[in-house]
Amino acid sequence: MCIENDANIAQCSYEIVTDDKKENIENNIEIKEEKLSEKEAICRIFSKENVEYTVAWNKLYKTKLFNDIKYPKGKLHEDEATTYKLFYEAKKIVTTNLKLYYYYIRQNSITNKKYTLKRLDFIDEIEEQLKFFKDRNEEELYIEAYYRYSRSLIQCYYKCKKNIENSEDVQKDLLNKYKISVKYLINKKISIKRKIIILFGYLFPNLYGRLFVKQ
Repeated sequence: MCIENDANIAQCSYEIVTDDKKENIENNIEIKEEKLSEKEAICRIFSKENVEYTVAWNKLYKTKLFNDIKYPKGKLHEDEATTYKLFYEAKKIVTTNLKLYYYYIRQNSITNKKYTLKRLDFIDEIEEQLKFFKDRNEEELYIEAYYRYSRSLIQCYYKCKKNIENSEDVQKDLLNKYKISVKYLINKKISIKRKIIILFGYLFPNLYGRLFVKQ
């Protein structure tokens, strides 16, 4: 796909596999390929399809993309800190809906471990995204990233509240950042639905958590 389309990144779909689920991948589907610009691909990171577009392991890359871009050491969610930069430099990305990768989830994997403060690396990485887009005057991408940042803050606040003892200071900091983000977004060109969601979190953060945040 990279060669045929002169693209710098190619991406496939995947199948989740666990100890209880080790099925063969079935690909008797209508094959769909998409050619995306860097901005279109980055916007997918901020969409409901974000997992497929964010993760590092379902993609092939031109090695030149890594001349100046590196995965951060010692961070969780290191793909959150990196994939958007790779898309931005790639300019052309091609995707397929074919499932060409098994993603094996172990019982003691990071995704199954208890929530800890280390998970807040995610917030730091989105803040880096915001700076990246702001420095490049990418207003549309900045607002999309900011909305995701806002939702992430309230989710992390609630997860800390439910899972981490003596984290009141962290909770307060996350909630203050969330309130600042709401005040910024409420005057921007985002949908009414999005404004209602963030205002609901602003007024009723704990109820928002109970209704919308996975434990």
